[in-house]
Amino acid sequence: MASFEADVQYNDWKGTCAADNSDHGSLSSMLLDSGQLAEDESIVALNFYMHYADRVYAHAYAIPLNTLTATREDRFSPVLAREIDFELTTQQFFKMFKRFDIVLTDPGLDIQGREYSVGERS
Repeated sequence: MASFEADVQYNDWKGTCAADNSDHGSLSSMLLDSGQLAEDESIVALNFYMHYADRVYAHAYAIPLNTLTATREDRFSPVLAREIDFELTTQQFFKMFKRFDIVLTDPGLDIQGREYSVGERS
């Protein structure tokens, strides 16, 4: 079964990501405007993939608004979501976000989420 976790062929790097919606449009508004998202749905996850080219291949996961509370409260059952596939240029994709932060770490060290201090900068 699939999960909401990033995974690539070799997983040489693993990490976390955080993003702020743009003040000039969002993923939800783009999908609503294109007719891919219904008014009674909410986007609960986004998966995107890039591979050398200037294209972003994305999957948004939507659930009915009336199931948001139950989904939040039930942490053990799989989330029943509708997958919405779309493709954008990297510029179109990143314009949906005001800020976008990705942290990748060596999975063999198990340091994801740990605090660190910088001893020297170059």
